[in-house]
Amino acid sequence: MKLWFFVFICPCLCLGLVPAKKLWLLFLISFSISLAVAIKLLLDSPNKNKKRNLPPGPPTIPFMGNLQLLKKSFLDIESFLCLLHAKYGPIITLRVGLCNMIFINDRSLAHKALVQKGSIFSNRTPAQGMSRITTSNQHTISSAGYGSSWRNLRRNLVSGVFHPSCVKSYSQGREWVLKTLVGELTQYADSGEPVVVFEKVQYAMFNLLLQMCFGQKLDQSTVKKIENIQRRMIIGFDISTLFPWIGKILLHKKWNELLQMRQEKEDLFVPLIKARQDKKQLQEGDGNFLHSYVDSLLGLELADEGGRKLTQGEMVSLCSEFLTAGTDTTTTSVQWIMANLVKHQEVQAKLVEEIEGVVGKETKEVREEDLDKLPLSEGSDNGRSAPAPSVALRYSPHCFGGGDA
Repeated sequence: MKLWFFVFICPCLCLGLVPAKKLWLLFLISFSISLAVAIKLLLDSPNKNKKRNLPPGPPTIPFMGNLQLLKKSFLDIESFLCLLHAKYGPIITLRVGLCNMIFINDRSLAHKALVQKGSIFSNRTPAQGMSRITTSNQHTISSAGYGSSWRNLRRNLVSGVFHPSCVKSYSQGREWVLKTLVGELTQYADSGEPVVVFEKVQYAMFNLLLQMCFGQKLDQSTVKKIENIQRRMIIGFDISTLFPWIGKILLHKKWNELLQMRQEKEDLFVPLIKARQDKKQLQEGDGNFLHSYVDSLLGLELADEGGRKLTQGEMVSLCSEFLTAGTDTTTTSVQWIMANLVKHQEVQAKLVEEIEGVVGKETKEVREEDLDKLPLSEGSDNGRSAPAPSVALRYSPHCFGGGDA
């Protein structure tokens, strides 16, 4: 109270002592000091969220939220959250604009919220800012609100891509990707040069997902362009893009860059979608598949929106989600399995012995039909569910019926 008296009242008392021509200067100084003090007081007082009984979190500024988030990329937010959890506890609240976001860093709390109380937290918050564009106004599985649209999109992915008959049809692509990967690793091994295995596996997985998505082998130049735009969108999409009015006014350059990247993505994806639509490349053999993710999207209808078909923009968003969700998660799982096999030599030896007992010592490749005969190999693959290094955090918000979280 004394501080506010000094800031506001004292300058007013001095008005009679200051010449009229310099009143504007005193007013400007008083306003600047008041603003600085107000921000300081807000930052110094922890955000207890008493009114809505929300978990604690860092201080906020009205209508803007936590300013610390403005310069954070989604690739950096995980380390930032770890620091906040260490200070405020396993469950914290971050305010982004007018939206409260709650982050949980405890498996028991996560199980309670998402499993035991799943019906309460099953929905998602409305998209804000750039996310409305990248998700085509929440027409992706990871952004759609809980309801018929979400169930329709998820059911389509499960039945249209992961159905056993579809998975079997991708065997040619898996064989080609595996041979390419083994060939590259062999070249590095013969030359004695070091190789970053993660990058090679990641690129191979991305190639396979592209074939599953668009139903055809793409030339290396197109693959690199798609991979590049996918990465650029993830790196360039920071928290500030969730503030539509801040992004368009104060960060208009970054906003325009993201709009340009979205257009580049559509320019790459739309011709591939149209190629599947006219059915000219649906030929078995010659590197093409009978069915792809795009094929399932072309026939999908949104019942709660009058039974309309998906737009090209919505299909671009769904294809981008498919590639993003499958690449790093699978690659990280493979990396974790390989790291543990290197660490536990006795398990590796048993695995080699089992493989040689089924396919022989001279065979260089394990066929897919041999996998059912390798229980230890299957166990190694299942071992990926053990605690592993996490991939970059993927923002998939949930909310409860009474508000946002």
